[in-house]
Amino acid sequence: MNTSNALYARVQNRIVPKRLGLVLCLLMLALLLLQNRAYALTIDIVGGTESGVPIAIVPFENEDRASDSISQIVAANLSRSGLFAPLERSAMPGFPATPDQLRVDNWRAGRAQYVVIGSLQRYEQGFRAEFHLLDVTRGDWLLGRRISAPVDGVRQIAHRISDIVYEEITGERGAFTTRIAYVKEQGQPGDKTYTLQIADADGANPVTILTSKYPIMSPTWSPDGQQLAYVSFEGNRSGIWVQDLGGYRYQLTSYPGINGAPAWSPDGGRIAVALSKGENPNIYVIDLETRQVEQITRERGIDTEPDWLPDGSGLIFTSNRFGSPQV
Repeated sequence: MNTSNALYARVQNRIVPKRLGLVLCLLMLALLLLQNRAYALTIDIVGGTESGVPIAIVPFENEDRASDSISQIVAANLSRSGLFAPLERSAMPGFPATPDQLRVDNWRAGRAQYVVIGSLQRYEQGFRAEFHLLDVTRGDWLLGRRISAPVDGVRQIAHRISDIVYEEITGERGAFTTRIAYVKEQGQPGDKTYTLQIADADGANPVTILTSKYPIMSPTWSPDGQQLAYVSFEGNRSGIWVQDLGGYRYQLTSYPGINGAPAWSPDGGRIAVALSKGENPNIYVIDLETRQVEQITRERGIDTEPDWLPDGSGLIFTSNRFGSPQV
């Protein structure tokens, strides 16, 4: 077993027993309910809690030279993942910046299972960060890296560090360097403005790529991250549009009725959509090069929300053809 898998197993060992315990409790409650049908008992499960893995993101040396704090961004990223619980600075026994400055025994007396330390240096073209990840329990340095970025790229350095640390500990790729697309609605009823915006994964650096008086829905990224497909109600009629980040866009569909739920194929060459064409919604696939439209389902129910299998060989979707929504 390699280091990443071993560490991932350790993280999972902390979480799985809690999930297993919750499942067993729910099964026991279900059996009791079946045995006591005469009693009117309603149980609402509103959520669950799991403690994250304690990790210390030590303030980077010289990070105050930049407008953004690398350590705070990394800590916030890992906290939002739900798998980590970053320590407060007051709970850290010190603020080392290099491995030779860190005393493992001092950290073993605390709660942190992992420690991230580092420094930030300014040079002509921008900033360079050097960081290290420590497994406190084993006393092993798991990795050390250097990352450079332009003057305005400190946040990207922090997101990249977050991805590397997340993957090293969990064995899964992080998503902190990705971007999100969303619709912002402003104004009063009858006088609303809709904007399609993109931003970093944590919501920073928002950029508006479309402003409209008509509702915008269901933005979805192309696999290469250079285009968006979305639903717009321009002219008070739904249609699916494709737009690049430079502003160029074109209308892909404008059939009568529903034009919705666009989903890019993994290779970026096709888009699956839900179209009603004046009848019940069915799933269609559109070839972006030839604009050929292929109907995939032919049902009397409602078929919608298609998504592609990872290899692009098929689709999954939601349908009520058997009476209730099912995948």
